[in-house]
Amino acid sequence: MTRFTIASFNVKNLIGADKEYYAFQTYTPEEYAWKVDWMADQLLTMNADIVGFQEIFEEAPLRSVIDEASKRAEA
Repeated sequence: MTRFTIASFNVKNLIGADKEYYAFQTYTPEEYAWKVDWMADQLLTMNADIVGFQEIFEEAPLRSVIDEASKRAEA
């Protein structure tokens, strides 16, 4: 039997910088960069085969996080 791990990751409102996700709530470019960095670290720490994401507001920022995590994993 093949074994694999599954994780659920609530990222708490992933959206690009300077975009409103709730009334009057946005991430500055610095906050967004921190979030991408933190999420990439979390994905590496989880080391899961399958990850289900929660609270994704835009696809592009998630792709950025995954790309960053992949670069770090290869390094």
